[in-house]
Amino acid sequence: MRPSGPGPGDGGRGGEEPAMGISGKSHADCANKMRYESESEAEEAAAGALERGGIQLWPYRCPFCTRFHLTAQRPGREAGRRRRPNRPQR
Repeated sequence: MRPSGPGPGDGGRGGEEPAMGISGKSHADCANKMRYESESEAEEAAAGALERGGIQLWPYRCPFCTRFHLTAQRPGREAGRRRRPNRPQR
């Protein structure tokens, strides 16, 4: 099965304000991503990205469309928090 992409024309918004999730993401963000019907399909796509370009991706279920998308964010990490490299003491 092929992944489904955004719907034609409306950008997934249907003329309404996008619903906001806990992380500040909206249904409009979902509409711009590839959608996979199953976690195994998303895992296959992630494996292909790693083989082709060395990019590590992980699947997750979208709370808006209930399908699966891929993310570069490691599972278990909070959105918006990045680790800082150790800085030398002055």
